[in-house]
Amino acid sequence: MQYLHPPTELEELAARGDYLYLRNTKSVGQEVWELYQCHDGSVVWRSELEDESGHVLSHLLLNPERRPDRLQIRLRPSGQTDRQAVYTFFDDNVMMVQHGRRTILDLPPDYTLMAVDIGSRALALPPVDWGAATPTPQMVFTVQLRDDAFWSKPVKWTAYPLGTGLSVTLGDTPYQTRAVRLSVPGLPDQRGWFDSQGIPLRWQSGEGENAWEAWLTHYVRLHDT
Repeated sequence: MQYLHPPTELEELAARGDYLYLRNTKSVGQEVWELYQCHDGSVVWRSELEDESGHVLSHLLLNPERRPDRLQIRLRPSGQTDRQAVYTFFDDNVMMVQHGRRTILDLPPDYTLMAVDIGSRALALPPVDWGAATPTPQMVFTVQLRDDAFWSKPVKWTAYPLGTGLSVTLGDTPYQTRAVRLSVPGLPDQRGWFDSQGIPLRWQSGEGENAWEAWLTHYVRLHDT
């Protein structure tokens, strides 16, 4: 696995896994991800994705309160030069360096991060109120990869719990999952199936020809984060 920033002696590996990406039941990519627990309570997520559009490395630091601290992405489209973006989060704004340009964007109070164009990034989703009869919309800052470029903005999302979803077996271990549907105006609906530790075992985005899904094909959990 390649890293933007290799693990340090202050981090302990908590979980790792592989995703297989499908479009119209055809394999179109694969992702390897790792989750690390730091001594100060923060969490580091690393991902390497290879698909039909190119190669993506991601590095996300969550603070001890599980709020985003820093997200870095390197995109290498097939046959093209690298594109990089760095997002540094503060209480009420985010500093973005995209395509060599730095901008600061004000964000609403209590925002969080949603960036689920990569399956394992669902690990950083805001907590879902699984018992909510009427879900409350939340403000999130989303980062997407579109047409070999970065697209980011604050949006309003709503998480609709779908109850117990499907049973997923990895190796010899069956997992019972809880499912959720995410709705963001202007973006395709997404669905995720999570195990009891909050790991997305399956992720589905959109419908029709542009829909894709990610299936967890290998999963090792060493301890909770």
